[in-house]
Amino acid sequence: MPVEIDEAILKEISGKTGGRYFRATDNNKLVQVYAEIDKLEKSKIDVRQFTRREEKFLLPSIIAFVMLSLQILAQVTIYKNIT
Repeated sequence: MPVEIDEAILKEISGKTGGRYFRATDNNKLVQVYAEIDKLEKSKIDVRQFTRREEKFLLPSIIAFVMLSLQILAQVTIYKNIT
């Protein structure tokens, strides 16, 4: 697929920032680029993940408790003579 990019500007940017410019035109070149990048990167990065958890059982448990209490109350008062 033809791609129109300004390689001169990209090379200039990479030169000014201390980086390197890579261009992969096919799969083999892409493998070579990845191998070269892999050789460059040697620093270990400490990654910490934080997950915010929110419990969502409080409302259903309150509703269940209220319904169970009403059922027990009804058994003890209204329906005590049925059984």
